[in-house]
Amino acid sequence: MKNLNELLNGTCEDLVNDYLEEKDILKLSYEHYEIIKNGSKHPMIKELLDKLRNMGCEVSEEDLIDYVLEKIKVLAVQHLYDKYVDTISVKKSTSFN
Repeated sequence: MKNLNELLNGTCEDLVNDYLEEKDILKLSYEHYEIIKNGSKHPMIKELLDKLRNMGCEVSEEDLIDYVLEKIKVLAVQHLYDKYVDTISVKKSTSFN
């Protein structure tokens, strides 16, 4: 995954991460496909580019798209892991020994 921190300062990377982490993972999973299909025309990418540029952060559309797509994958895997851990915790707490 391209590290936006190499391209931007940490504040700009935090803005992108916070923006994505606020979104529902199921919606983000759908958006992943839409971003691949529409690229920089996708509303989320446009919004992020505007926010970054308003903060004085310069990043290419391609780098931002690559980063966002990878970050969505990471968030999806984290979501699945959290669900798995929750399921295991419930099973352990309700099992009869």
